[in-house]
Amino acid sequence: MKNLLIIFLFLSSMFVNSAADIIPRWNGGRLGDNFRSLFRAWWLAYKHDHLIFCYAPFNYSEFLVISNMLKLPKSDYKKKILLPTRLRNNITKEDNVLYTTQWETDPHIDWRDKEFLTLVRAGIKPKEYNASVFPQADISVALHIRRGGGFRVDTSGVKRRRPYHFPPVGYYINQLKKVIELYPEKTLYVHIFTDDAKPINLCAVLQREFSDYKNIHFGCRTERNKHNANVLQDFFDMMQFDVLIRPQSHFSIFAERLGFFKLVIGPNMKHNSRRRRRAISHVLLRRYNRQRYLVGPTFV
Repeated sequence: MKNLLIIFLFLSSMFVNSAADIIPRWNGGRLGDNFRSLFRAWWLAYKHDHLIFCYAPFNYSEFLVISNMLKLPKSDYKKKILLPTRLRNNITKEDNVLYTTQWETDPHIDWRDKEFLTLVRAGIKPKEYNASVFPQADISVALHIRRGGGFRVDTSGVKRRRPYHFPPVGYYINQLKKVIELYPEKTLYVHIFTDDAKPINLCAVLQREFSDYKNIHFGCRTERNKHNANVLQDFFDMMQFDVLIRPQSHFSIFAERLGFFKLVIGPNMKHNSRRRRRAISHVLLRRYNRQRYLVGPTFV
């Protein structure tokens, strides 16, 4: 009931006279990039009582509940303000203003805020969703293997410069071995979520590597796969799993934020960025409880 009250109060605020509206500006990226922009503008509206978060359509948003939750921005405002990347008292209580967040505008979202997380989960839900059926196992593991899939920005040069965005298969092999060590007596089903045109090839590599492990089985989509296919299906299917092994991708980062994983493994960006490494040298293991909140230590 408390969660429903939070959502009701947020929706009710759309119909009162507010001082200003706020929307994100999209950067032309994929779904995860749009989520990053969306959540940053949403957080600012959540933290400033006089701001109303307005609906700005993005790819796939028409299939999400959020498209029915929010009002559209007006056609005319007294003033329009593009917020800087670093916020320093840039938001005032002046009325009839439209604020727009940039891609790099960083309000430092606190993802431990239960009320905000409840709002986001309510909005980022599919209007219609038929969950895929996966083989049963004691522990289910989602691998998000980002390869580019033909997306125009993901060039070979970008892949070389950003190995934490595009880890090699060896990264996933090493992390899977960690998972096996953590659950030595359990059966594992591992599903590959990828933008690669031929996931079956990745699946074959992993099957060969783990051929001596009798309690682990692999699966993937076998046809019609690319960077702009099955996007929402994969996003919500991924969140059904117990364990997530991901790259530094906003797509799977936000699956982690909104999902209920027991364990998530990803690159330690603080360490890797500071040293400007061309390889992933450190990873983070995050354990979650049933309510999705971090429990216990974070291991490096």
